Amino acid sequence: MSWTVLKEDENGNVLDSSLDEFSIKNLEFLLKSNNFTLLQYLNPFGDTTFNSNQIDDLISDLILLKSLKSDNSKKIEKIIEVAESCKNDVHSYLKFYGD
Repeated sequence: MSWTVLKEDENGNVLDSSLDEFSIKNLEFLLKSNNFTLLQYLNPFGDTTFNSNQIDDLISDLILLKSLKSDNSKKIEKIIEVAESCKNDVHSYLKFYGD
């Protein structure tokens, strides 16, 4: 299961990206076995959108995920960086485009 992660404005224009596809092996098991606030809602076969009000919880989830999945730590760091930039942009969204 993998996603392309983009920061977009309200019109769908790409403002930033995490560059590489992001994937999580054993996603269902991982998300059910830990306390993720928002990552549990990632749709592996569709798209998931997070708004600026959700970014702090999403970043917390990503930090937890990074501690569990060190093989993706650089990709997760880049997603956190892009997510941080959404915090001050009311009309920006972090979108995970699934397979």
